[in-house]
Amino acid sequence: MTPRLFWALLISLVFAGCMATRMSPYAPAEKTTDAAPERLYAAAEGVLLDRGFLIAERNPEAGTLKTEQRTLIGDEVFRSEFRYSISVETRGGKLKMVMSCSRGDKSAPESCGDDRPEKLVLEQERLVEAILAEASAELPPADADGGAAVTDGAAD
Repeated sequence: MTPRLFWALLISLVFAGCMATRMSPYAPAEKTTDAAPERLYAAAEGVLLDRGFLIAERNPEAGTLKTEQRTLIGDEVFRSEFRYSISVETRGGKLKMVMSCSRGDKSAPESCGDDRPEKLVLEQERLVEAILAEASAELPPADADGGAAVTDGAAD
């Protein structure tokens, strides 16, 4: 093997290794909040829909949501695919989010185990932050009819 070929192979392997999907340790999110259960559920559903998730299962009485499965292409070199869905519980002043994950061929999926692609771990963090912010957002004061008062910002 010539030195030139050796270096070309080495650089190719390093480049391919850098392109591989970065995996991160995963833990379901569980946060406590003072938001009313109905507001927390509505916030979770709204944030998921705003982010393009399709809801597969809804149960407002139980405070649970589950999304349709999505696919993440891990990298172009190895063509790894990850399929994931999100389950949300909004009971007892707590928000719990669990992201199920599988990888490999659709005909023989393999669990992601205790790790998830870093992109999915970060996505879960952003979703939880957005849901909590939405649930704790101040509502406008109610008018005499019980609806939200609408103002144009001008002093009366």
